[in-house]
Amino acid sequence: MTQEQSVAVYDSKELAESGYTIKDCDPIDCKGTIYWVLKPELRKLQNERIRVLAEQAGYKHPDAVGMCEDYAYFDHEKFAQLIVQECAEVAGKDVRHFVLKHFGVE
Repeated sequence: MTQEQSVAVYDSKELAESGYTIKDCDPIDCKGTIYWVLKPELRKLQNERIRVLAEQAGYKHPDAVGMCEDYAYFDHEKFAQLIVQECAEVAGKDVRHFVLKHFGVE
């Protein structure tokens, strides 16, 4: 399985629950079990807050720039820092400093 394919793997039940069909996917045979991977143009970030943070780190949805270019300017390090900062904010004043220091985020 390639790194690109590992983004979203569904068994038939998960696929049906997500509202996609087999036509939307590429099959992967893993030791005799078929899993379905959404085609790149159909993948989307499901969590709205994660999507916002990803966009701040340079993520462009395929609908905006074209398939396969959605991660061209994505800054993985900035994305990780944004997630750490978000977690520190949620943790509150008592823990915030320790979380940021642990991950080396200012």
